[in-house]
Amino acid sequence: LYDNPDNLFVGGFMGSPAMNMAEGTFHKDNGQYRVSIGTGDEPTILDVADGAIDRYPRVTEYEGKTVAVGMRPEHFFPADGQTPKGIIWPGRRVTLVEMLGAEMLIHFGTSAPPIVTEDMREAIDDEEAFEDLQRQAREGGQVFTARFEPGNPPKVDQKIDVGFRTEYLHFFDKEEGHALR
Repeated sequence: LYDNPDNLFVGGFMGSPAMNMAEGTFHKDNGQYRVSIGTGDEPTILDVADGAIDRYPRVTEYEGKTVAVGMRPEHFFPADGQTPKGIIWPGRRVTLVEMLGAEMLIHFGTSAPPIVTEDMREAIDDEEAFEDLQRQAREGGQVFTARFEPGNPPKVDQKIDVGFRTEYLHFFDKEEGHALR
């Protein structure tokens, strides 16, 4: 269930911290599947690894459409000069750093609209938090959580580049909530 959730509800419910979820546009460019996440002039465009397509083959039927994209916190990493451009969220502003001993949680801002469905209302089970999610969807943007190895933590308000292991992307039908397997 954790690694291969059947729907948005399970994906959002299983795990702590929860899976980051956002709207994304799935497309193909020069033979490479990509997902564009975020709004404005510069959405983050991630190359979708073959492993994600193997796990979610029906996502290819959604080419040019908006899907729900799931990203588990442990699949993010601090990007460096060797990280390929197609797996980087560049210039993310750090909003919170939690040092937890064996790990640190880095919270960073995005322009990615959150997924707002009745399944998400059930997963959140907190009306005030759900209303906040609806507000974020209207205004655009949300905070994502990344789990990093302990080390040199970034400072709040610092801009960092965050990598993501795109073979671990999750794809769901945005309206129906089912996994695109």
